[in-house]
Amino acid sequence: MRVLVTRPDHAGRETASRLVELGHQPLLVPLSRPVHDTAAAEQAMQRPHAALVLTSAEATRAIAPLGDALAPYLSRPLFAVGAASAKAARGLGFRDIRIAAGEGESLADLVALTLADASAENPLLYLAGSPRSPRFEARLASQRVPLVVCECYRMESIVYDADDLAERLRRERPEAALFYSAEAARRFFALVTNPAFDVILRDMRFFCLSPNVLAAIPSPFVARAEASATPEEASLLALISSNPGKIA
Repeated sequence: MRVLVTRPDHAGRETASRLVELGHQPLLVPLSRPVHDTAAAEQAMQRPHAALVLTSAEATRAIAPLGDALAPYLSRPLFAVGAASAKAARGLGFRDIRIAAGEGESLADLVALTLADASAENPLLYLAGSPRSPRFEARLASQRVPLVVCECYRMESIVYDADDLAERLRRERPEAALFYSAEAARRFFALVTNPAFDVILRDMRFFCLSPNVLAAIPSPFVARAEASATPEEASLLALISSNPGKIA
């Protein structure tokens, strides 16, 4: 199947490699690029905190340039939203990694259940991005866990010429698109409002990492959209195998 990959370049290339291994044809159209603020992360980490929390592997790329300066923090608890962010943190040398089930609410529940020593003076430090889902912070607030947020990266939209993009997609004829976040889905459908995209979108399938992402699909396309059984990439890519296309 010809599959449109909308992730930022670094993550998109990793997904493309997995798609090729599964026998699919990836088409890379990143909708955003990360802008890191490593200095902000360093300053935040130098302040007292009981543990770190990540909801994206992008946060690890924001702090990776700190190199040896990360050493004092590598033995502290680090809460990761899922396997991908946990793997990225492990790659930087973090040792006490606690992994949630892939969504913000489960991450907040894991923190509340297992982090006993957070306080106003020693809070949980969230290495966050912008924009982001409010679900993790809202759930954590309801459980009264002290939290400090450091926005160490932001996702900047990539601007495409609509006619050029429509021409490219008509030529490459994607049969499906992958969405890993609600923001990516919103960006994509805002980009393809031009009537030139109508014939391209007519038969496309839309595969979403979670029900939260699926909720961002506009109503005219929901009938051809599906959410992964679990918020993990392997489960998302399995949807493609269960919805085979015909590559002409």
